[in-house]
Amino acid sequence: MGFLDKVKGVTGIGLNPDETYHRAFEKGVLLGDYEAAGDLFGKAAAKYEEAGQSDQAHRARANQFLYSFVVSKAIGDISEVMRHLDSIGEIEELGSETARMPAAELKTELQARQLENAAFVSAAKPEQAQQLHSDAAAKFQQIINAPLKTYKYIPTRDQREAAEERYFLHNGYAFYYQGLMIQDRDPVAAAEKISQSALAFKRAKDDDLRNRMDGHVNSLRVKRVCWFCHREMQGFGLNIEYYPARTTEYGRGVVSKLGQDTACIGEGGQSVSVCLSCASMMQNQADAFAQRHVAALRAEIEVEISELVSAMNALAKRVDRVENLAHRH
Repeated sequence: MGFLDKVKGVTGIGLNPDETYHRAFEKGVLLGDYEAAGDLFGKAAAKYEEAGQSDQAHRARANQFLYSFVVSKAIGDISEVMRHLDSIGEIEELGSETARMPAAELKTELQARQLENAAFVSAAKPEQAQQLHSDAAAKFQQIINAPLKTYKYIPTRDQREAAEERYFLHNGYAFYYQGLMIQDRDPVAAAEKISQSALAFKRAKDDDLRNRMDGHVNSLRVKRVCWFCHREMQGFGLNIEYYPARTTEYGRGVVSKLGQDTACIGEGGQSVSVCLSCASMMQNQADAFAQRHVAALRAEIEVEISELVSAMNALAKRVDRVENLAHRH
């Protein structure tokens, strides 16, 4: 290798587009310096564009933004990658110069990442979250047998790197939000949806989410008679709660002799089941009484505070007069 060739290799000056593209791997990708790789791919793309080689330019730009995404981990960088993937058939796998992957497959994975990110951000909006999780699941299903390309470099909190696991994970969330949206009007149907969610989370190998869904299903299936209105309601934590209350053995016996629901008395006889309507009625009335008493107390205190302020002002004036007299003498 001559002196000029060595200078080119070190500085990159005078390299043709293909040599500049190779240099991005040599000085960036293969050294694990992905920030440098992104910059070098950008320089290669500029040279390809100047030479009118559009296919190679799109591949270089796709790599530029792909490695920028690996460094920044910012979901917003994905759109630029996908824009260039549309124009090429294949692209090098992350971390390699020789192994290739279908560009369309990578694009589908990146679309799935965008959807799942938006789905998790929308957790407070069940209808929107349900649709986004469903769409993410559909994207992962398209590549369910292909190894995921980016999750090794940009992992998620759940650490799941298989398309099949991510498909079932989002399926589980989609079923969960479906159940959440209908539980107010139909706890039975909601329990069925959330049962499907638990099964999907099991297949996603997420035992924590599966156990949470099983607990939710069990709560939705609980039926209790309200202590006050004697109506049977379904859905513990939704339509029925236990409120602190004292019962004696005699009182519990009376309930049993009358053939009433003994489960309406909590464990240890220290609580009773109350339906949402009766509970909210008591709470609202208690709040109204409390507000009324607070208002009366405030009015009484404000009079006393006003008198104290007046007395303090009068005292301050007397002190001022005394100080003025002392200064004169």
